[in-house]
Amino acid sequence: MQSSGSRCDVDEAREGKTRTSILIVEDDAAALEIATRLVALEFPHAAIYSAVDGVMGLEQFNDHHPDIVITDIGLPLKNGIEMAREMKLVRPETKFIVLSAYNEKDLLEQFKQIGINSYLLKPLNFGHLTAAIARCIAEIASDRTR
Repeated sequence: MQSSGSRCDVDEAREGKTRTSILIVEDDAAALEIATRLVALEFPHAAIYSAVDGVMGLEQFNDHHPDIVITDIGLPLKNGIEMAREMKLVRPETKFIVLSAYNEKDLLEQFKQIGINSYLLKPLNFGHLTAAIARCIAEIASDRTR
């Protein structure tokens, strides 16, 4: 699920050739702030929303209908797996990037069943996150031209 994105994909995504919206769901306030700022710097044309738990993540999702959701697994109130499953029922075309400190086979299987686009391990390498976002944006652009 995790592969490197091409430089062209990242450049096109940064240039805003595909207007996109991103929801970041992370319960660690400092990590959420850093991720939000870095994603905003790398993808200045993207609308970015954030949430600190699974319930707030669902509320933001229903309010803004983001194209991409970046989420931690271990969220309070509703974990990332449950949240992603509910979101996919509402908007199956939504792209998901899941962050976890654990590389467990059963989690990977659950995410494959839901249709997760990327699974990134913590500590987070921001280059990998940027590439995963760019791949999602490229898929969105491709889907929109069909």
